[in-house]
Amino acid sequence: MKRQRPGPTRFTGRLAAATAIAVGAMAFASWRGWTTMVENRLMVEVQSALDKRDFVTAQRLLQEQLQSHARNAEALTLAAQAARRAGDFRQAETWIDRAERAGAIAEVVARERALTQVQTGRNPAVAHYLSVAEAHPNDPASQLLLEAIIEGALVRLDLPTARHAVALWDKSAGTQEQRAASLAWQGELAARRGDIAAAATAYRQAVAETPSSTSRRRRLADLLSRYEPSEALVQLDSITAERPSTDPVSLLIRARCQRALGDFEAADATLHQLLAIQPADYDALVEQGQLSLELRRYEEAESSLRAALRDRPAGREALQALERCLRLNSKHTEAAAIAEQLARLDQQLDERLRQLRETGQVSP
Repeated sequence: MKRQRPGPTRFTGRLAAATAIAVGAMAFASWRGWTTMVENRLMVEVQSALDKRDFVTAQRLLQEQLQSHARNAEALTLAAQAARRAGDFRQAETWIDRAERAGAIAEVVARERALTQVQTGRNPAVAHYLSVAEAHPNDPASQLLLEAIIEGALVRLDLPTARHAVALWDKSAGTQEQRAASLAWQGELAARRGDIAAAATAYRQAVAETPSSTSRRRRLADLLSRYEPSEALVQLDSITAERPSTDPVSLLIRARCQRALGDFEAADATLHQLLAIQPADYDALVEQGQLSLELRRYEEAESSLRAALRDRPAGREALQALERCLRLNSKHTEAAAIAEQLARLDQQLDERLRQLRETGQVSP
């Protein structure tokens, strides 16, 4: 019996099916290639943001990546690094725990945790890490190490170590961002020595290097608010030129400047806006108390300052303002008790400074 060839309809159906499978395979491969390309491009953008120390952008891009790839160990590790370098240590710990569970390299996880300890001033092996960074000046890992050492030394008031690490950083600071970071650290060193004018000068130079850096411009405004409130407001206005800021730090600095310039109504409005965002914020409550003192509203001032002290019982600024408030309001017995508390705090501070000087952590 003669074998029958498939009819045109059956042949066309098979061809269509084969074509559909081939096209589907090509489409899948194309989709995989496209998603890989997008992922790679995204990670390049993340690394670029980290190199510029633009941690806000890096964290945003990594969140975008992790929405579709929640167990990407590399992205999780970089998210931990970005959060740590931005000072969000709780979030950094969350990310590195997730990275470890996702199979991140154990040495990378251990290094990131060690850097967190260094940056928070809790790692006793800082001298060893400093020697490692000094021995490998061109290694990108040394930059990360020096950055953590500097931040941690500033936290501990270990100014000699911070100065040494900044000097090492300067030897390989080839980019504009790296030079600006050095200037900002020099500003922080000056601020911790009590030289606010020198700190502001260093931050002016840092802002000139990186005009788009909101954090440095905000810190410059904070420093200027102590003795040049008008210029501080100019810096804040340049940050909020495009849209009004609801950033609590900027609002606090603005309120301080407005009070210093005698614009009490504007300061009161700014503080109400700030306290609506952070009702129990220590600094905001102290500023509210200071403003009430200026307006001779002593009961309101006392209420705000005592609320601040509930959050920070040994808050020196709040205690000083409260002692003054109680004296002005003829509550002399309570004022004397606060004065005694301040005296004890002064003794503790003097003892701490003596210990730091003896160990060489603070210059005499």
